[in-house]
Amino acid sequence: MAVRMLYRTKKIRCVIPEGIGRSLDWKVVVDKQPSVRPTTSYGKPEIHFIMPISNNTNAKQQGINIIQAHTSGGEEVRIVGKNFGAYIEYLEGIWYGCKGALTYKFEGCVLEKAHTQLKCKTPPGVGAYLDLTIAVGGQTQDLASRRQSPQFSYQSPVLSSIIRKNDNTNADLGGTTFGQYSFKIEGKYLGTIGFAGSPVSKRLVRIIFENGDTNNDFEVFGKDVLYSSENKEVIEFTIPEGQGQRVRVKLRHSGLQNSKQCMTQSESLYYSYKDPIISRIKASPNRTVVVDNKFPDRK
Repeated sequence: MAVRMLYRTKKIRCVIPEGIGRSLDWKVVVDKQPSVRPTTSYGKPEIHFIMPISNNTNAKQQGINIIQAHTSGGEEVRIVGKNFGAYIEYLEGIWYGCKGALTYKFEGCVLEKAHTQLKCKTPPGVGAYLDLTIAVGGQTQDLASRRQSPQFSYQSPVLSSIIRKNDNTNADLGGTTFGQYSFKIEGKYLGTIGFAGSPVSKRLVRIIFENGDTNNDFEVFGKDVLYSSENKEVIEFTIPEGQGQRVRVKLRHSGLQNSKQCMTQSESLYYSYKDPIISRIKASPNRTVVVDNKFPDRK
């Protein structure tokens, strides 16, 4: 660090070297006498925008944000801002989540340009409008300091079919109002990929069964995942008791557990319960019973 004396015993001018951190101690020694301890802090890291590196990925840029990222993760993105530090070792992490939560952490980050530009890979995840948080040298980005901060959104789930499990002959046949039939939901971007780090494991995936004003809400667990790949995911679930035709079935992704914030959900598929069947009519004493559309006399 270059030092120059401006006035005898009063002022010293210094050129600050590149660095990171806060509350860094100054120490001046003159004739073996150390100074008191003033401190200096470097600027907090800031993310200005985020963009996909390749045009061939699922993720797309929308202004300063990323949208439609694949729920399986693994897509490379570029993060641009300031105060990232001169070396990648200074980076403690970049996270994103609903309302500032640290739900997901970017993986394999590389410093492309000192202080201003990083390249990272996305982890498996779900949700929309997720806030980014970066920590460098003990300092974390202040989200409130910027009028507009970039956000990250995953692709909404897409359902292709709902069919009865192990019954290819009557795959679309609904069950009785008692329910308890095993069905399969097939589709993409369901949130099953990633094993222990998957959105299912983070308890962020639910099946919604809507019938008029009645909603049944089922959490998806790892044991419910029958098949999982980037091109096809299959989840098993049990039909609840109910009634009616064209009951709406959706898959919902939540940004936070047990919350509708930062939520995305699929378009509806439909399930129909069987029509009621009357097997017989039995007459009761002293009651009117309809027979051939006529009312018999009471006896």
